[in-house]
Amino acid sequence: MKKLVYFISALLLSATMMSVQPVMAQTKQLTKKEQRKLEKQKKKKEREKKSKALRAKYRDLLENKHFVFEAQKIYLPDGSNTLINTNVNFIAVKDDQIVVQFSFPGLPGPNALGGFTARGKLENWNFDPGKNSKQAMTVSGQVTPLGSTNRVVFTISVSNDGFADAQINMNSSSFRLTGQVMSFEDADVIMGKTNF
Repeated sequence: MKKLVYFISALLLSATMMSVQPVMAQTKQLTKKEQRKLEKQKKKKEREKKSKALRAKYRDLLENKHFVFEAQKIYLPDGSNTLINTNVNFIAVKDDQIVVQFSFPGLPGPNALGGFTARGKLENWNFDPGKNSKQAMTVSGQVTPLGSTNRVVFTISVSNDGFADAQINMNSSSFRLTGQVMSFEDADVIMGKTNF
């Protein structure tokens, strides 16, 4: 009886070892090319996961109308562009209130910061989340500054990482800005004297 138990145990043990060996052999037989491919797939999944989380963060800021767009570069109608100060060039949206402020390099302005500041009620708000994760999210709206009949109309396209492209129309002129969308907590802006 003992011999039968030993025999069955030995048989089971050898069967287990035989089933483990092919798996171990398969793992060891991966070529460097296959290993690189697996590593590349892993990194791609990690990037997609991070991108999805960032998109959700920026979507939440835009959808809830609680964000600041800090402009980094301005593109003028004549095709020229220049870097600008992010802390004085921004659009801040909080609920139904908006502040639009710009300071153009080399030009004087009435807001005590070398530009203009318009504050008022956010009008004609629209949020488009994009059809898929590869498409930019877009917000648009306008403000008629307090005490003025001039309107400032804007459209901001925001990518998954918060990088944004804004088109501004005011009076009869328009210009384009690029920059970053962020939360109020992360923004570092200085508001000038309201001009309108």
